[in-house]
Amino acid sequence: MNIASSCQSNRIKISVIVPVYNVEPYLEQCIRSICDQSYTNLEIVLVDDGSTDGSGAICDDFAKDDPRIIVIHKSNGGIISARKAGAEVATGDYIVGVDSDDWIERDRLLNLVNYALSEYPDMVHMDGAIWEYDDHNEFKMYSDFDYMYEGTDILNGFLRLVVGKGPFMDRKITICHWKSAIRRSIFVDNIRLLNAGITMIEDVIFVFACVLDCRQVVCINEPGYHYRQNSRSVSHRVMKWRPDHARLFYEQFMDILRRHPEAQGESVTDFVTQYTYNNILLTNYRRLYDHYASGLFPYADIELGSRIIVYGAGYVGIEIVNVVAYDDRFSLVAWVDKNPKPSPKSDVEIRDLSAITDEQYDYIIVAILLSSVSSGVVSELESMGIHPDKIRTMQKEYMRYEELDNLTNMRGEGI
Repeated sequence: MNIASSCQSNRIKISVIVPVYNVEPYLEQCIRSICDQSYTNLEIVLVDDGSTDGSGAICDDFAKDDPRIIVIHKSNGGIISARKAGAEVATGDYIVGVDSDDWIERDRLLNLVNYALSEYPDMVHMDGAIWEYDDHNEFKMYSDFDYMYEGTDILNGFLRLVVGKGPFMDRKITICHWKSAIRRSIFVDNIRLLNAGITMIEDVIFVFACVLDCRQVVCINEPGYHYRQNSRSVSHRVMKWRPDHARLFYEQFMDILRRHPEAQGESVTDFVTQYTYNNILLTNYRRLYDHYASGLFPYADIELGSRIIVYGAGYVGIEIVNVVAYDDRFSLVAWVDKNPKPSPKSDVEIRDLSAITDEQYDYIIVAILLSSVSSGVVSELESMGIHPDKIRTMQKEYMRYEELDNLTNMRGEGI
C-alpha cells in the first residue's frame, strides 16, 4: 500500500509514548517539543509512573491545553510497565518513544512521515542523535544508512548491521526505542511479551523482537533527537536492581529466538552474548569478578596483585571501581576521568587525568563499553606518553556464550 498522498494530508497518526518518573526539571521542554511538532496528527501518551515530584502535575497541565494528550497516572512499576500502559491506550498507526528528559526537534516526526512512511513499512529506524552533556557540550551522531530492507534482507542486511562482527559493542546500527517508529500492532504484541522486571537495556531486547516480526524496515538519517547525558537523566538514574536481572534479560532473549528460529546463528549468538555480558557489567560486576577470579574481567593479561588505574566514570567504571576498591586481589591506585565529578553511586574519589602522572601503576584499564569510544581514549593516553603495553581495553573474546547459563543462574537449556 503506497500512501504518500495520505502522508501529505496528515492522515497517518503517530502515537508518542513518554514514560514519566521524577523528571520535573526537564519534562516541560520534552512535552513542549512534542506538542510543537510541525507534523500535527499526533497522540501524545504521558505515563506518570508514580512520580513523587511535580511531574504528574506538569503532565495534567499540558493535557488541559492540548486535546491530543492522554495522561495515565499509575503506581511505580518501571519503564517497561509504563510503556505497556501507554501501548494499551495508543491508537496511532505507528508508535514512537521519547524519554521524558530528552527533547526532539520540530520536524523530526514530519521527516519520519514524509521520507519514510510513503512505503508504509513495519518499522522506521531513525539513525542519528545529538547527545547533550552537563557542560553544555554536544556530540552529534549522523548516519549514512538510507535504505529499505524487505523479507530476508531484514535478517541478512539490517540485522547483520545491528549485530555486528567487530570489537565489543561495536556495530554499524544501534537499536533503541527512541530511534524506532513501529507499527502499532507489532509494538503492542511484543511489549506485552516483555518481562517488566528487566530495567536496563530493555529496549534492545524489545526492538530486536519487533524487527524479527517486520516485513519491511526503513532506515533514515534523522538526528533530530536530543539525548540528555547527565547525572540526573533517565539513563544515569539509580535503577531498581534485582538479583535475577541478568537471568530475566538472558531468558527473554532465549524466548525471542525460540519464537524465531530463522534468526539463530553465529552472529546473533554473539549479539546475545555481548548484550547479556553488558547487562551483567552494568548491574552486577561482582558476579563476573568472582567468576573469572584468575584475572580482571574482561581485560587481557592483568596479573593478580597489579596496581590499577580505572579510566571512565560511567556505569561500567562505577561498577568496577566499587568492586576493585574493596577487594585485595588488585590495588586500585586511582579512578580518573576527563571530566571528573563526584558520583552519588561511589565513595571513591574521581580524579582528573593528572593523577596518571602522579601515581605508580601497572595498568590503566579503560572502563568504556563502546570500542569506538575506548579507542579514542587509548589514543589520548598514548599522546600523554603512556606506553601501549600499560593500557587495557575490554576484550569480547572473554565473553563466552557457553558460560551464560551459569553466569545468569539459568535453569534448563538454552537454544
